[in-house]
Amino acid sequence: MYQKSKAKSESGSFPKVKDCPPAGQGVHYWVFHVVCTFTKAGISEEKISGYCEEEATRTLQPDEVKNAIGSCKNLRKRKSRPSIKLDQKLIKKIQRTGPSLVKLINTSPVKTPTELSAGRYVDILFPDNCLICCGASSHTFATRPKNEWFDKLDRLQFIVPSPMSEKMGFTKSGKPSSHTLSNTGDRRFLIVEFDDGTLDEQSAILHDLGTKFPLTLVVYSGSKSLHGWFYVQGLKEHHIREFFNYACKLGADPATWTKSQFVRIPNGKRKSGERQTVHYFNPNTIK
Repeated sequence: MYQKSKAKSESGSFPKVKDCPPAGQGVHYWVFHVVCTFTKAGISEEKISGYCEEEATRTLQPDEVKNAIGSCKNLRKRKSRPSIKLDQKLIKKIQRTGPSLVKLINTSPVKTPTELSAGRYVDILFPDNCLICCGASSHTFATRPKNEWFDKLDRLQFIVPSPMSEKMGFTKSGKPSSHTLSNTGDRRFLIVEFDDGTLDEQSAILHDLGTKFPLTLVVYSGSKSLHGWFYVQGLKEHHIREFFNYACKLGADPATWTKSQFVRIPNGKRKSGERQTVHYFNPNTIK
């Protein structure tokens, strides 16, 4: 039997946590539970590591606690969505002078973007055989290597627009999941979506945004909105946020700032059966 932590018995300063389950029954998740609870209470990383090592019912893997601490930090650093007041005067000016959807389609470097499959789009948009998170719904999803998704994407509707760093992560409440902020990798695409305005009005605004950041894709949601995919990998986060704040002033939905937010798969399919058509594609923006 494992001996109780000496530090715990001497100080009694640790917050209450669940007892570690038997080996093979969730020790890894118990470690994350302890890390998040102790971190919130201001316990040092050294004491957290010592507690986990002494209280665990099995020998911990190298860096198991360290990795859990990193995942917990990523969750705690999650940035709030920007709250930006709409600039109605600027919105109307851009909508009045910008191109309609038909004109935007005519400027697409790839002239027949609707002919590419969803799998082909994802193959072009994402590097090598990176991990991709896709879903048939917001409740049914998985994270797999890119080449395992190819022939399945035409009938799915959601994708995380950045590669995943691991197959599994932890939700804010500490539950394991394949779709979390903690297992989302570096931001690759920033998606700008509009809930209001006609498709022509949205096209005008996306065109304006494309003069500031490289516009890679314009995807129809299959309902009432257009999604602009902007290639941002390698750019500094504060520059990306400035751009997104500007987009929000023009009416963009702030929800897509979150890296792990699901967006529409290019040429995927909504649950209703509507195709998520690609209207504009410029692969030259991708490095």
